[in-house]
Amino acid sequence: MEFHAFYLFFSTNNTQDTFNNLVAKSGKRLDPGSREALYEEFKAQKAMKDLEKELDNLNK
Repeated sequence: MEFHAFYLFFSTNNTQDTFNNLVAKSGKRLDPGSREALYEEFKAQKAMKDLEKELDNLNK
């Protein structure tokens, strides 16, 4: 269980860092509500890609 908690923590931090870097590089100013909504969409898209990758690996 500790490994899963560590992975979730690492994955979440990595996702947050990636999102923050992309927003910073875009040069756009986002209000907190828009930023949170965009981050939630970013996480959903990342999760979908991760699931598709896992399914592809299982089908090989």
